[in-house]
Amino acid sequence: MEHRRALMKKKCGAENDPDKPFGLTIMYFAPMPKRKEIFPSPTRPMEFVAVLVIILPTLEGPAYLFMAYDPFRDKIFNQQVEADDSPESLLKFIYYLAEDPLFPTEIKEGFTLVLHKYEHLADRMQRILTPLNGTLLFNEVFHHHLTLPVLKHFEQFLKRRGK
Repeated sequence: MEHRRALMKKKCGAENDPDKPFGLTIMYFAPMPKRKEIFPSPTRPMEFVAVLVIILPTLEGPAYLFMAYDPFRDKIFNQQVEADDSPESLLKFIYYLAEDPLFPTEIKEGFTLVLHKYEHLADRMQRILTPLNGTLLFNEVFHHHLTLPVLKHFEQFLKRRGK
């Protein structure tokens, strides 16, 4: 096991850094707004649902962890691991999210799926979301605002686990 860990750290370029579990660093990049923006806070469950894709290094290559986050309830839905973050992987994730028994399917007020990219797939995603009364919002800064608590918590978890 220790040999495997050393190989992984070497592959990730973190063999001399004990604070990096397997060399994983989560970066929080988002364009900074020109002025201080006031973002709407969720006022009910499922008002905004942010889609996150986190890249995890493995010995076989990167793994892409797809998840959806409801900031109002501080709840994560439908974690799925894929070999890539291709359009097909994202669409499959959204389809499975809609089928997830924990994901409320009868949301009278609707919900907004917030993404930071993938605008070119908007029509295909909307066809999956329309029967659920869902809409799309592509806004990198708002997405970053919603997902930052999850990313920080995930990074702390990996640091604790890597020690």
